[in-house]
Amino acid sequence: MPAPLTGYVSNLLTAYLWVGTNFNTLSNQCLALSNALTAEGCPASGIAAGNMKVAIDNIRTWISWGANSMQVYDLLALDWIDSNWPGDGAAVDMNAILTALWGSANWQTLLFVAYIDAMRGSISEKTVTEKAMADYLRHFLGR
Repeated sequence: MPAPLTGYVSNLLTAYLWVGTNFNTLSNQCLALSNALTAEGCPASGIAAGNMKVAIDNIRTWISWGANSMQVYDLLALDWIDSNWPGDGAAVDMNAILTALWGSANWQTLLFVAYIDAMRGSISEKTVTEKAMADYLRHFLGR
């Protein structure tokens, strides 16, 4: 895994731990509030505070605890990225693109040129038509 990604994963785990801990504290405080309100003769308010505790527990579980939490899915996604990260460390720069184009089949080069022209057309609000693409094709085929 590239070093920056390792750092991000570590920071993400720390953040999830912090979120889970704070939701746990908030849940415990809602339980204490519910018990206090009930003991003081405010059963309806005690029930409302108890419902808040349940909602907080559900959010905590959804975000940072449990097999189907956001934390698990984020870490699974990062693990997949790590497992599928290019191993050669090759950079995609203009030299790599030109080298790939030089070694490509003619149809691949023509397709690449058409993509570039379509992108250029979208940037300059130029209309790229089938005729224009056909003209580009004839040009690069030398016809």
